[in-house]
Amino acid sequence: PDDEKEPFDLESKTEEITGGDVNISITYYESQADADAGTNPLTSPYINTINPQTIFIRAEDVNTACLVSQGITLDLIVNPLPSPITPTPLEECDVDNDGFAEFDLTQKDEEIIGGEPDVTISYYETQLDAEQGIFALTSPYINIVTPSQILYVRAEYLAPGTGCFRVIEMELLVNPTPVIPLDMEDLVICDDDGDGFSVFDLTQKEDEIYGTQDPANYILTYHILQADAEAGTNAIANPGSFPNTSNPQTIWVRLVDNTTECIKIGSFDLRVEIGPVAIQPEPLTQCDDLGQDNDGIALFDLTTKNDEITGGVSGVVVSYYETEVDAQDDTNEIDPDTAYQNTSNPQVIYVRVMDVNTSCFDTSVYLTIRVTANPDPEDPDPIVLCDINNPGDGIEEFDLTIRANQILDGESWELTYFESYDDALTATGAIATPTAYANNTNPQIIYVRTTIDAADPDSCFEIVELELIVDPLPDGSVVISNYIICEIPSDGEAIFDLTTKIDEILNGQDPSIYQVLFYESQADADAMLNPIQEPEAYTNISNPQVIYVVIHNSETECFVSTQNFEIEEREGAVANTPLEPFSVCDNWNENDGIAEFNLDDAGLQAEILGGQSAPDYILVFYGSLETAEAETSPLPLLYVNTINPQVIYARVNNVNTGCYAITEVILKVEQLPLVTLADTYGLCVDEQGNSIPGEGGISPPVIDTGLDPSLYIFQWQLNGETLLGEIGASLTALQEGIYTVIVTEIATGCSSEATTEVTTSSPPTTYSAIVVSGAFAELHTIEADATGEGTYEFQLDDGPFQDSGTFTDVEAGDHTITIRDINGCGSVTIDVGVIDYPRFMTPNEDGYHDTWNIIGIAAGDPTAKIYIFDRYGKLLK
Repeated sequence: PDDEKEPFDLESKTEEITGGDVNISITYYESQADADAGTNPLTSPYINTINPQTIFIRAEDVNTACLVSQGITLDLIVNPLPSPITPTPLEECDVDNDGFAEFDLTQKDEEIIGGEPDVTISYYETQLDAEQGIFALTSPYINIVTPSQILYVRAEYLAPGTGCFRVIEMELLVNPTPVIPLDMEDLVICDDDGDGFSVFDLTQKEDEIYGTQDPANYILTYHILQADAEAGTNAIANPGSFPNTSNPQTIWVRLVDNTTECIKIGSFDLRVEIGPVAIQPEPLTQCDDLGQDNDGIALFDLTTKNDEITGGVSGVVVSYYETEVDAQDDTNEIDPDTAYQNTSNPQVIYVRVMDVNTSCFDTSVYLTIRVTANPDPEDPDPIVLCDINNPGDGIEEFDLTIRANQILDGESWELTYFESYDDALTATGAIATPTAYANNTNPQIIYVRTTIDAADPDSCFEIVELELIVDPLPDGSVVISNYIICEIPSDGEAIFDLTTKIDEILNGQDPSIYQVLFYESQADADAMLNPIQEPEAYTNISNPQVIYVVIHNSETECFVSTQNFEIEEREGAVANTPLEPFSVCDNWNENDGIAEFNLDDAGLQAEILGGQSAPDYILVFYGSLETAEAETSPLPLLYVNTINPQVIYARVNNVNTGCYAITEVILKVEQLPLVTLADTYGLCVDEQGNSIPGEGGISPPVIDTGLDPSLYIFQWQLNGETLLGEIGASLTALQEGIYTVIVTEIATGCSSEATTEVTTSSPPTTYSAIVVSGAFAELHTIEADATGEGTYEFQLDDGPFQDSGTFTDVEAGDHTITIRDINGCGSVTIDVGVIDYPRFMTPNEDGYHDTWNIIGIAAGDPTAKIYIFDRYGKLLK
């Protein structure tokens, strides 16, 4: 700014110069010479170099090329901008301290113009509005941003001036006004002589006036008149000692901010009041704390003396203190909402009575508090009864008075009984007949109130708890199974271990708590007399015989005698354990250890029953001891084992007495002999079918089981026919066919068989090998062929054997073809010559191609002769 240079858009004048004719081209230049020559044309934006500056124009017809460059110019003029001064912030006091205030923006006009003529000032909220000259602000203006806001000032040369303008910023500041409470408390002094006048210390109001404001930042003055406070005149000279001139009297307060000079005016009243009258109360007596030792310490509700002290006058409050100084200074007041615990017995409590309207008070009276002792009864033992009436309901009839002597411990206090602590506390709802009280919960607490003098409602008392307990009877609900002993032979008498029934009788009850006793009669059981002395070895006295049971709780002494069971001796059964496992040969999947057993086997059943027979005895087999005992899931008579060996259980039942016996039976699956033979064996034969030795294997073949003939028996078959006399572990095969060997293990009698096939083969009986591609073919092929009993493969020289007799791409020369039986029964060889000639020779004695001859002719045709001719067809000798 202020350099008188600006960028110009020269082309903006083009249409004005051409009058809108698009056929005229306009260019701009800094000199007449450039315009005439059409050199150094100017481009936009163009920044002038002097102010003002003349620009030269060249106009040219685009169609005819005619031009004008003389006499047409354009003047560039840069007008000056106004020079507004950035003003100091415009400040206003915030009357209501909400952060907003009214501003007279025009107050800053002269400061911004700074004496510059022909400049007008306008104000805007945004810089863009100021630059566009739209939405100008008017005064008074209320800020919208607090506490500081930036406005934009537009200083402009208005018409007939240039219209140039400049935008600057101006800050608005909203200063907080000091805060004075709207409703200040009256300053009250109690009248000591009744004339309504006194001397006030106005400075006592400073804390209330300042609040959280720092006094160092403000000036505080007191005034008698409001106008003086507003004007800041006639301040009270000595506010610490001001005698009121009327009662009541209003005092005005002026608070000024040292920095912003913002002011606040407020007021409060001076009042001289007459104080309350306090009445000396009677001592407050309290019984010692319930449930505590008589220590002379108790909780007091001091407020019960309020009406006695005030005489029932309203508008006054009573407060209590432990010292007279605290009462006078109103410090360390005893909390009226919390019961007070005395610190000595008796104890003086100091009283302050204050008028709530005037705050005047009286501390001339005190309250004596004293604690009297409560009875000190003993805690009674619980009363415990067994639940014999309607067992299971936990309800019995109690005589509560049986613990009276224990509670009184020799004293003559009076006892009353209650179902709740609150009833005992208020002495309401006492139990009418304590000698015959039926509990309603189990256990239940009864509250016994011990009173020194029941006739005196204020007599001290103590409350103790008496617990009622109804102990349940032992659980005697289980039906005990009869105890049967099976014996062989049966004589009607046996020794019974009755203690084996204890777990069944207790049915889960703790045997360390519950004792089981056995009796021979119900009467003895009911009276718990004459229990059986040796229950673990008891001999019955009749057969069958009833045994009576008592379950006794050793902790509560409660017992039940409602159970019984029978003991009986019966004829038993015998299950003999087989001496040897019950064995079968593997008949399921070969040698998997799984087989089907016939449990109805007569020998097996006879061995187990040992002379016992149907219909008096039956034999059933089970997979486990548990299922045998429970007679569940019996095994089928045709049973397939699951493991080898496997233990199953045989149960023999005495049909007549229900007695039974169980024994183990071992099932064992014997393995079949393991016989392994080759799938096939080869037998070499000649043209007449006679056996001949082989080249690569044994011929005739030996079929060998590899088993020990001392442990096994062998039988051989050929094509299903038994070979008589062949009973060895191996066999020499002289014929082709299907051979089968049946092997039986001598120890187990288990047999298995294996089958193999013997096939015949022979060396080639007819064979040939010839070159089929002809002489001098360059690419040669040999075809070989053979017939006979065998299957043949072919080899060229030392190459690999192949199934085909055709060999291609064979090199010229002598070759050997080998034909052999794949079963090793013999082979033949054939010499074959492949005839060809070298395509060139180089007789230069370098060792390469020095000679020439026909290749393979000796083997191909030993009688052949070679004739050589020159290139003219003349035979050379």
